[in-house]
Amino acid sequence: MDADTAIPLAIRFATIEKPENHCVRDIVLQAKENLKGHCKLVGLAVDRGVLDGDFLYWAKEKQDIDW
Repeated sequence: MDADTAIPLAIRFATIEKPENHCVRDIVLQAKENLKGHCKLVGLAVDRGVLDGDFLYWAKEKQDIDW
C-alpha cells in the first residue's frame, strides 16, 4: 500500500482455506512490476501469517527489500 495515498500496490484474493504465505511472493513481484519505472520497492510490512524464514530470506537477499 502506498504510504501517502493508501492505494494498494498489489492485491491477491484467495479462498479462506489457502495459507497466506503461498501467494506473498507473487504479491511482492506484482507490486515491483506495478512500480517499475516510477520508484523502487524497498520496504515491506507483513502480517504474521506470512512470517516464514524462506520468504524473509527471499525478500531481503533476492529482492533487496527490508521487512
